[in-house]
Amino acid sequence: TAYKLVFGVDRSPNPWSDIPLADVIILAGSNTAECSPITTDYIWRFRDRGGKLIVMDPRMTPITRNADLFLPVRPGTDLAVLLAMMHVIVRDGLQDREFIDGHTTGFDTVAESAKPWAPETAARISGVPPEAIERAARWFAAAERGYALHARGVEHHSKGVENVLALINICVATGNIGREGAGCVMIT
Repeated sequence: TAYKLVFGVDRSPNPWSDIPLADVIILAGSNTAECSPITTDYIWRFRDRGGKLIVMDPRMTPITRNADLFLPVRPGTDLAVLLAMMHVIVRDGLQDREFIDGHTTGFDTVAESAKPWAPETAARISGVPPEAIERAARWFAAAERGYALHARGVEHHSKGVENVLALINICVATGNIGREGAGCVMIT
């Protein structure tokens, strides 16, 4: 539903061959190493190129042991972390204004909705340290090619559509969409 709302089609806009081209990947809600071995191979190629891996998951899964940054979110609180990342991106002027102005509508509403979600607020709800939220937002925003991969762990919630919209919005806000190695992709 989130992809349909943003892109008009219920499919991810990037092929798997883009994964190794990314500079930073957010992997959210996926036990990728055990459930998606083909995807894991692409992530290892990304890591071999020196890419930074951010994993957001309540569990310590095999892939989290290889993450540059692990966001140990409490179950069901993913949206707080993602909104706090958007808060940091907007607060610190890390958004790609040229991309936003040229290719989006409604960004000011998205930015406004993230204002109350300071990293400290999200930390109290999610259990993820505020400095980790800040680091994740800055790494992703600074990436020439940022990629967000997500699976059932963020999708199958009462706020699943909002979780995925928040990931897509982070990609759009930073101009990390519509190019090789940059985008938001559902694993499943």
